[in-house]
Amino acid sequence: MINIKTSRKSLITTVFIHFIIFDALYTLPFLLGHSLFPALSIKGLNFPIERWLVWVVPCVILTIVFKDDLYIGFKDMFTNKVKWKTLAWCILPLMTFYIVSVLVSQYTGFGGIGKVVYFDNINEMWAKLSQEAWVSLTVPAIPEEMVFRAWIQNALIGKSPSKKRLILSFVITNILFVIIHLSYYFYRGYPLARMLTEGFCVFVMGSVFGLMFYKSKNILVPIFAHCFVDTISFAFFS
Repeated sequence: MINIKTSRKSLITTVFIHFIIFDALYTLPFLLGHSLFPALSIKGLNFPIERWLVWVVPCVILTIVFKDDLYIGFKDMFTNKVKWKTLAWCILPLMTFYIVSVLVSQYTGFGGIGKVVYFDNINEMWAKLSQEAWVSLTVPAIPEEMVFRAWIQNALIGKSPSKKRLILSFVITNILFVIIHLSYYFYRGYPLARMLTEGFCVFVMGSVFGLMFYKSKNILVPIFAHCFVDTISFAFFS
């Protein structure tokens, strides 16, 4: 019979070893100045094969290997039915925070959302939206949610979550979520004030996505919420 504490310790150790390796592989391209893998082009659609190999594939394997020790098993996180009431309750804090962030950024100039982009016609807007929706889904939304919600938060909560474990899982997961963004911030040469602002926003948004996953028990909910937020940001703000 497997000792529960030993199994839990092994799971947590795996989480942090994985993150160290994952963070190193993510940071390496910034240090080298080029991608580790070439982009895979399928009929004109650029697919981020590097990101999926480094982000998605290992987490799929880990969630399957540790399926009995996670809050939600791999299969269930894609098939659990989501109640509309739960979905609406999850989306409310996301939209509230996002709208407040936009208003603060636009009227005070404090924040990293950028200036509003205006389009000449509806066709130009839809073309931009469709392009950014594909990029948002394949580059940040699916890879980031698979790593930080489907794997890390899922593992930290564990099979029998307590209030203390739940709070720690949110805090630790989103500290790691901020850390993974630091390489990009340093690479772009962001000033400290912008790093702090965007780091705070990443922590809050990650917490909201985590809440969505916890309440809905379905990883598709934070994936599409993440995709929606990034699509709007990329399409309408420069």
